[in-house]
This record gives sequence, C-alpha cells and structure tokens, in this order.
Amino acid sequence: MKPRLVETAPSGDGWLHEVKFDGYRTQLHVEAGTARAFSSSGANWTSKYPQIVAAAAQLRCTSAILDGEVYLPDTRGAADFSGLPAAIRWRPQDLIFVAFDLLHLDGGDVRSRPVESRRAMLSGLLQSAPAPCLAFSQELGADGPEAFAAIDAMGLEGIVSKKRGSRYKSGDADTWLKTKTFTIGEFDVIGADLSPTGAPVAILARRDERGLHYVGDAFITLKAADREDFWAYVEANTVEVPPLALKRRGTWLRPGLAATVRHLRGEGMLRHATLRGLRHAG
Repeated sequence: MKPRLVETAPSGDGWLHEVKFDGYRTQLHVEAGTARAFSSSGANWTSKYPQIVAAAAQLRCTSAILDGEVYLPDTRGAADFSGLPAAIRWRPQDLIFVAFDLLHLDGGDVRSRPVESRRAMLSGLLQSAPAPCLAFSQELGADGPEAFAAIDAMGLEGIVSKKRGSRYKSGDADTWLKTKTFTIGEFDVIGADLSPTGAPVAILARRDERGLHYVGDAFITLKAADREDFWAYVEANTVEVPPLALKRRGTWLRPGLAATVRHLRGEGMLRHATLRGLRHAG
C-alpha cells in the first residue's frame, strides 16, 4: 500500500496514527528459518541488510511477510535519510527495520483482516525478535492534528494515518494518508532545468563559510510576477560554465539570485522542494 500525501492529518476515532520513518520501504519474507529482503520495486536487497535478515530468520513463525521501513537512526533516534546509502554500504549493523504491517503469517494470507488485527499479530510476532534491529511501529496516542504537531516539534518527517478496519491492498490507497513536516530555507539559485516530467525547476546551492554546495532542485511554483522576474533573470544572466562542478545538464546563472524554498525537513539534499519567493542579492 502507498499512502496518499495530504496537507492535514485526519481527525477522529476512525484513524490510527504512526510515525513516518524516513528510510527505504522494505518487505521481509520469512520462510522455514530463512529470510530475504525486497525493496519497494521488488529488487532483492537481502545482501544489503545482513543483520536485519539474520534477525528476521529467527522470528518464531514458519513463514511471514512483514512490511516496513529500513532507516538509519541519528544521535536523537530520528531518521538520517542522507546517511542511509553510506550506512548500507559500510555500517549495515546500524540499520533498523521498523515493521508497520503484516501480509502473511504461518502460511495464511492476513491482508483481508482489519488493520488493527494485523498490527496486533505483528506486535506479537515481533516479541520474538532476537535483536533491536527489528522494531514495531507503535501507534501514537493522540488525534491526527495533535500527533502531527508533536512529531513536527520533534523534528521528525511526519506521520502516517491509517483508517481503522481497513484491509491491505497493493497500490495507492485513501485508507493510508501521510502528512509530512516541512520547513523554509533560503538558497542560491545557480541554474534552471526541466524535471523528468517536463516541469521547470530551479537548481539550488547552499552557501556557507566553505563556499557553495549543491543541494538539488525545487519546482518553480511562484506567483505570476515572481515567475516573470525569475525567467527575466535567467535570460539576462546565463553563463556557459556552471558555478559548481556538476555532472548534469542545466542553464547556468551568474550569482545574485536567492530563493525562499519550502522543503521536507531534514539534512542533506532537498526533497519535495518548491520555490516560494525570490531575493536579488546585493
């Protein structure tokens, strides 16, 4: 199941809420004392998560399929998404698989059971987990907006809300909703390009005492006057050589334009970023 992104978390007794961990969606398949890990695209990632797979193989069941997220905890326990690829390669022992749903157990398909029943079975199964690298995604004991506000205050990615009584089905679903925490920052505009879908994006960099650092793209979602200002700047300030050594295409710009950007909270590269305003430097 793929949760649908919403602006506001649902409210009422008909929903349960969990922390949204910022990692890689993963399924663990347990069968006769062995286990395998699969990515959201179906790729076999068993070799990437040796400790997690070894622990899953020891769960007290004849077979099971667990749905969850592999994430890298930082010093606060929050997910460090930008550090995840390096940890998979060099420190897989630091990774945690947090399970949030159960699809099969002991030869039985449990996807048609209500989410509360599946979660109860999953919680019971994980009582036999031999190592802390397997964890259960606990329900947040608050209504949706209050749960989201608490998660936002803690600097976490967001929450996933699940409709009570709902069944598990593949693909997008309105019975799973995700609400993400965002923040606002200012970045230097170093270029412009088109996204893979053809939408115009600004190429951005963060400036600090060591200079400029590429941070990714942001969709250009400006009001009409600012949008005209942006493209006028691009037309008047195009240069041949990019300000950073980047192996990508783009229309490169002279320094002098900063952008206010709304983006997903977290360190490293920008994600789900949109331009909200412009400032001409100097």
